[in-house]
Amino acid sequence: MIQIEEYSLTISNPISLFGQVKGLNGLIGRKIINVIDDDEQATFYTDENIHFQVNLRQEFYAGPEAMSLHGPDNLIVVWN
Repeated sequence: MIQIEEYSLTISNPISLFGQVKGLNGLIGRKIINVIDDDEQATFYTDENIHFQVNLRQEFYAGPEAMSLHGPDNLIVVWN
C-alpha cells in the first residue's frame, strides 16, 4: 500500500521500477508528481527521476482489481 497524504493506494498487480532505486523501499519519502494511465499500464512519476509502472493488462490481474485508491469523503477509485 502507498500512503499519499490522506489517500491510500493498494496495488495488487505486478509493479516495475525504473531509475536509481533498489526495491519498493526506495520509494519511501518520494513525492508522486504525475500519473499517466491507459488500458495497459499506470505510470507513477516521482520528484527524484524515479518512476514505477503497474501492469493493467487483464492477464496480470492478481485479484478482482489492479489497484484501488481510498481517500477523504469516502472516495474510492478502482482500476479493474
